[in-house]
Amino acid sequence: KGYSAFFVGGCVRDLLLGLKPRDWDIATDANPYKVKSIFKNSYIIGKRFKLVQIHFKREKIEVSTFRRDPGPLPENMPLKEKLVIVNKRYGTQEEDSKRRDFTINSLYYDPINFNLIDYTGGLDDLKNKIIRTIGDPYERFAEDPVRMIRACALSCRLNFKIEEEAEKAIDILKNELILIPSARLREEILRILKSGFSLKTFKFLEEKKILKIIFPFPYDFNQNFESALKIFDDAFNEFSDDEYFMFLFFSLNLKKLMNLKDVNYLGKNFSFYKNYIEKLFFSKKTDKKTINNKNFYSILKFGLKLSKIYPEYKKNLLNWKTFYFINRKNLRGG
Repeated sequence: KGYSAFFVGGCVRDLLLGLKPRDWDIATDANPYKVKSIFKNSYIIGKRFKLVQIHFKREKIEVSTFRRDPGPLPENMPLKEKLVIVNKRYGTQEEDSKRRDFTINSLYYDPINFNLIDYTGGLDDLKNKIIRTIGDPYERFAEDPVRMIRACALSCRLNFKIEEEAEKAIDILKNELILIPSARLREEILRILKSGFSLKTFKFLEEKKILKIIFPFPYDFNQNFESALKIFDDAFNEFSDDEYFMFLFFSLNLKKLMNLKDVNYLGKNFSFYKNYIEKLFFSKKTDKKTINNKNFYSILKFGLKLSKIYPEYKKNLLNWKTFYFINRKNLRGG
């Protein structure tokens, strides 16, 4: 159709590292509406930046249009408005490469001519196992705080070192994470839970004092929680999104779920955290009946059962999963 298209981002990075890509992303000079007109089995998604999802049976590929830096924006402009402006400016491939988060995610592969294109030094950073932002890390993280979580997650998954200045920027700017919309935060946490490296990543986030920012409620990071994350890593993508988050919530509060009195106490305080928990731990598709105060008690009682058999399911994942799926009804307010 006269347009150019390239594999880009994590799929190129993972292939070069000998890993199996989880997602396939394509960047093109065609705008989203042109892409959709070419592929009938496609949908335009995204509020901040429109992407096209092309579906092939159970597989899907995301196609983005090259974008560019919009230039300086007013300092007092809300983050949400900045992101809308930043993400709606289309540009060239080179301009697009400068807008991406990390150098190792800014590699393009041309499958027609078999060319690898690197504008930012990503190949050198792959070789040296370094996670480096493209441009000033303070600007990049302030522009989109989610990148701080991604840097930590990538470091743990790939066993790469975060570049020194970028790590300093994370330490200074980590409180900006409270500005992240709950839907985006949920998406990033879910990626970690499904990565197979959730234990290592959450430990790192705890060390960096980031976990208490993204989970602004009392929690226990102890052996129980670590064992729960190990279950996630062993199970590797076995559960629905809501099940991941509800089990995560139970695991963070296991000390508070050891008897019915504690369940009642946590239930009474649920209203204080209700809005946050509702947005983060449940997707929009979740039946809202599940998260009213009355049904939250039944969910917590399910957590009480979970905590009592904790030593057993820690030893035997299959038995725990059997128990868990028998009791899934409790999770859904049944």
